Amino acid sequence: MYGFANSSYADMWRYHNPNDTWEEVLTTGDVPSARLHHSMVAVNDAQLLIFDGFNVFKTMPDHDSYDDLYSLDISTRVWTKLGPNDVDGATRPSKRGAHDAVYVDGYVFVFGGFEVIGATGHYAELWRYDYRENFWTDLTPENNNNPGEDDAFAAGRGSRGLDSWSYTPLADAWTQLDPDGDVPAARRATHGDIAVYGILHLYGGVCIVNGTSEIFDDFYAYDPTSNTWFLGMPWSPSSFAVTVDKVLSQEECSALIARADEAGWAESPMAPLQSGLRSRLDDPELTREVFSRLRPSLPGVHLRRAVVGLTPTLRFVRYPVGCAVAPHPDTAGGDRHTPVMEPCSSLLTCLLYLNEGYVGCETHLLPPDAKTCEGGVRVEPAVGRALIFDHGILHGCPPLSSGPEKIVCRVDVAFEDLDHATGEKLANPYRDSTLRRRPTPAARRAFSKVARALARPTEARTFSGAVAVVTGSSSGIGKALCEGLRGLGMDVVGVARSNAEVCADVTDPTSAARVLASAFGRSRVNNGAPLVLVNNAGIGDERALVLDGDQEACERVFRCNALAPLDWMREFIRLLRTSKAPRGHVFNISSMSAHRLLAPHLGVYAASKAALQTLTEAARLDLQRRDLPYKVSLVSPGLVETNFYARMTGSQAKADLVYAASRSLHPQDVVDAVLYALQAPDRVQVHDILLRPQGGH
Repeated sequence: MYGFANSSYADMWRYHNPNDTWEEVLTTGDVPSARLHHSMVAVNDAQLLIFDGFNVFKTMPDHDSYDDLYSLDISTRVWTKLGPNDVDGATRPSKRGAHDAVYVDGYVFVFGGFEVIGATGHYAELWRYDYRENFWTDLTPENNNNPGEDDAFAAGRGSRGLDSWSYTPLADAWTQLDPDGDVPAARRATHGDIAVYGILHLYGGVCIVNGTSEIFDDFYAYDPTSNTWFLGMPWSPSSFAVTVDKVLSQEECSALIARADEAGWAESPMAPLQSGLRSRLDDPELTREVFSRLRPSLPGVHLRRAVVGLTPTLRFVRYPVGCAVAPHPDTAGGDRHTPVMEPCSSLLTCLLYLNEGYVGCETHLLPPDAKTCEGGVRVEPAVGRALIFDHGILHGCPPLSSGPEKIVCRVDVAFEDLDHATGEKLANPYRDSTLRRRPTPAARRAFSKVARALARPTEARTFSGAVAVVTGSSSGIGKALCEGLRGLGMDVVGVARSNAEVCADVTDPTSAARVLASAFGRSRVNNGAPLVLVNNAGIGDERALVLDGDQEACERVFRCNALAPLDWMREFIRLLRTSKAPRGHVFNISSMSAHRLLAPHLGVYAASKAALQTLTEAARLDLQRRDLPYKVSLVSPGLVETNFYARMTGSQAKADLVYAASRSLHPQDVVDAVLYALQAPDRVQVHDILLRPQGGH
């Protein structure tokens, strides 16, 4: 928050939701001058934008408004003054204050406001600012149904009182809302922003009636899904729930049911809370595999703890006709009837649905004060579907009325016992939880977040239909990469000078455009699967020396190791953008030589790989600046046992001496690093991976 109270300030504050505290944020750079009634929006958790606002240092009634735009880099806390539309004839909003702005999908939408404090006329304009291209566009809709001359999306002004409006860009139209809940009092000049899950946060503001002003010091949140205002946060920050489809195949589900049958079933000891039959297996290898499929959909840190895996115990429950589950929360580590192998603290329940086709007994996630399984969020059963939710969320199942018996398997998601930031030992909040908790207002608000999350089911990360292009694919690391990517179900295009699906010289300026255009034609981009480019081709040359080397050999090394990957990366990202691909990932295979030099005869080779490292970082920063969803990763292995040294020196005997003198990696180690970065969640950018053999260089 950057702003004012009774006068104008140039300070900034940050609110910590989990512990309900404020912290002052100190910044440097082109710090905006003190102002009030400006707008501030967050851009992808990386930048803050401040637009215009009133200059109150001029004497009344000559208060004027600013005509400027600033950007704050959140990580460095450095301000930069921007100059959108700095070209002849370009349009941009006139200077103003008391307007409102929100950030949506790469654009900042600015509405309303007025130019001078005390002005009787107010703007009813709607402008869009393209953050990536630094350009303004006038979007004022032509439909008559609009908020009029108001100064906020969230709250009205003056005689209009409090009203709320929604603008839909695709329809180019305004809609008046009539929200429920704890509706805030009418006000203007609020601090508002759209945050995670599309929630509008609203802080403070002022109401002026008959010359008397009231300044608010309150915090509201508006949930557009339920069209409801909340006083305070709309949910507990710990609440989490998600469904993930196709985690297990039909064959895997059938095999698990057979294993549970073999282990034997026993009557549930928890009747009448939970009726049915129970079975149990301990299979750490299987739960590790399931965790790898679920990992992109799980929070990396939850309740200040880092995720580590699934508990090794699989608990099966079978529900014949007539069986049900009463509303209850879960406990960590199972219960006294079914202990669990649990190396860490479990915080999330994971239910795996092994069959479908029955009627009734669907899982319902319920508000905390629910007494029955009616209402709430109903989760449809589907073979292989996972339902993951906080242990503390109330849930239950109505009686199974007909069809086959319902069979589910429960595992828990385990987290470290230590605070992720401080290393402090933490107690598990669900270890000694009871079957009935007294619902709190925060717990009731948590339910709305659960409903929103489950309205957006996801699938286990799939690479079916995705295309990967691997250069230098005929042997060594490149050949292993092709096999590893095919193992994910990807369509792999191997590129090499010989013995490859596509024979091409990567240093040929025309090869990148030709090969990549063909690869994009093979990809089913619209299914959301990523397109992958692995710049693996690279060479060394013992004649490429720093002081006494052959110039042509030096240039050849740089062309292959730095300039060619730049060419391919540039063309690949251009095609991603023009095809509007939802995902894309570039891997540049570098070397530990880029990070440290072991011998002078490797100087030119090391310099070429260091250049590739810098180009990778530059591409990553440019993608971030343009707010594009594509990733660029650098993988730098140490000595790998391939034919690289034999080709470089022209002698297998010399290569054998190199490998005899030092420990080395295997090509599969590089493949594992690439697959790790590729399968990371969309929110995670794996920048650089450095690999050394244990005890080696």
